[in-house]
Amino acid sequence: MRAVSATLVETEPGRIVSASFLVTSKTDQEEEFIESLSLPADWQVIGPMTSITIPPREKQVRIVAFLTPANTSTGSYKITYSVRSQRDYGI
Repeated sequence: MRAVSATLVETEPGRIVSASFLVTSKTDQEEEFIESLSLPADWQVIGPMTSITIPPREKQVRIVAFLTPANTSTGSYKITYSVRSQRDYGI
């Protein structure tokens, strides 16, 4: 997986932020991947994280969005998007 959009995003409190990621299945079989988005406390994911099915050796772009609370302090925050195979957590 790799980020398609900028990896460093600047925004203002109370704004919606979106990011895109390219998820690649490197296996020889169809894989179901579970999405996960880790955000700072009180930040909200827009739309649910789901599972996605990717055919063997195929790619899929995923878009995630979240809301930064209006009372967010100025600073740097770590946001983590990840996917893992439902069949084999090592993938």
